[in-house]
Order: sequence, then C-alpha cells, then structure tokens
Amino acid sequence: MKLSLPHKKPILFVDSHHIVNEEDITAKYAVPVDHPVLKGHFPHFRIWPGIHLIEGMSQTAGLHAMHLASEKLSEPGTKYVTMLSTVDKVKFRRPVMPGA
Repeated sequence: MKLSLPHKKPILFVDSHHIVNEEDITAKYAVPVDHPVLKGHFPHFRIWPGIHLIEGMSQTAGLHAMHLASEKLSEPGTKYVTMLSTVDKVKFRRPVMPGA
C-alpha cells in the first residue's frame, strides 16, 4: 500500500520515505531555497526554522504509524489520524540552510 500524508505544500516536509522495518523509517526533504518562510525567518541569515524540522520528524513518524496500522487502514470505512502530542528535550546541534 502506498502511504501518503494529508499535508500539502508548503507544509509538507517529506519528499520521500523508506520503511526500513517495524521500528525504523528514513525520510528525505530538500529545503527549497525559495520557500516562503525563508523570506521572513532571519532574512539576513536564512535558516530553516526548528519548528519545521520537528514537523518533518512528526510527519515521518505519522507515515511509520500508518505503515504499522496498514492492516486496519485497508478495512472499508476505517479512518486513522496521527498527531504529535509532545516534544521533550529538543536540541538543534547545527543550522539547516536552504538547499540542504
């Protein structure tokens, strides 16, 4: 089953993903150099906002949750929603720049 998020651009932060196993997933996102948020987020030093990094991780986790629930998702009339409820002890170790 092909998994896709309900998110649309400009708030979709997963370009591709790969389910590794029942515990692991990898995802990729290329930060567009012309993304609208970069015009106002430190215009003199454009940097990708940390909240968008967290959102991308949340979207990736949602894809993995959808994979784990895929048997239930295939049942007619089944709806499944994943939501992030908390983020604890987040540290950003280096900036993410446009084009990364």
